[in-house]
Amino acid sequence: MKHAWITLLALALTLTSCKLEDSFTASNLHAFVTVKDGTFVDDAGGSCTIAQDLTDHGWNVEGSRHLIIYDILNRNWDIMLREYYRAQIQAPVNGWPEDGWETQPGMDPVSFITHSFSGGYLNLVLQYYYKPGTECPHDMVLLYQERLAEDELHLILKHSGNGENPVEMDTANLKTDVRVYSFPLKTSCKSVYLTLPVISQDDEGKQVVKLVTGVLESNGLSSM
Repeated sequence: MKHAWITLLALALTLTSCKLEDSFTASNLHAFVTVKDGTFVDDAGGSCTIAQDLTDHGWNVEGSRHLIIYDILNRNWDIMLREYYRAQIQAPVNGWPEDGWETQPGMDPVSFITHSFSGGYLNLVLQYYYKPGTECPHDMVLLYQERLAEDELHLILKHSGNGENPVEMDTANLKTDVRVYSFPLKTSCKSVYLTLPVISQDDEGKQVVKLVTGVLESNGLSSM
C-alpha cells in the first residue's frame, strides 16, 4: 500500500477504532480506488495486497471504480476487504436549468451521506428511495455553472426517480438503497456549492420535497 495508504491510516486514527501495537492493524477504513491488474490503486497512486476478501468478488473488473471498506491486517499493508460499492463515473453537465425547474421532473429526494474530492473527482454517497420490482430506472445528473468572477462553482443534482419517495407513496411500498457517484470535476474555484432535493416538512408538518444548498469542503465536511 505504501505512502498513500499511510495517509489514509493517519486520518483513520481519529475516525475508527484501531491499535498500533505489534499487530499494526486498523479496522473499517474507507477509500476510493480503481481496479488495476486484479488489485486496488487509490487516488494517490498507492496499491495494496488483498489478503482476504469477504465480498462476492464482483469488484474485479479492470478499470472500475469503487468505494471500499477494509481492514489493514499487518505492517506489510495487506488488507481484508469487507465491502465495496461500485462508483458510477458520470461527467457533470455544463448548464443551468431554466426558471421553474423545481416543479419539473428531477425533484425526487435524496439523502446526502458524505462527499470527498480525490483523484480529480467529486465523490458523492447518496441514499434514495425506490419501489421494489419497478422496471423504471432512477437517473441522477449533476449540473454545474462556474461563476469565475465570484470564484464559485454551483452544482445542482437532479434525481428522476419516478415519484418513488415517501412524499408520493406509502413508505410500506418503498425501500432505500445507496448510490456512489464519482463526477470528474477539476476546478480552481475556492467555493463549491451543491443543491439537492431532500425531504422536509411544511408549516403544517406535511412531508414535502425541498431544495437544500450546502458548501462542499475539501476535507470531506460540509455545511449541509
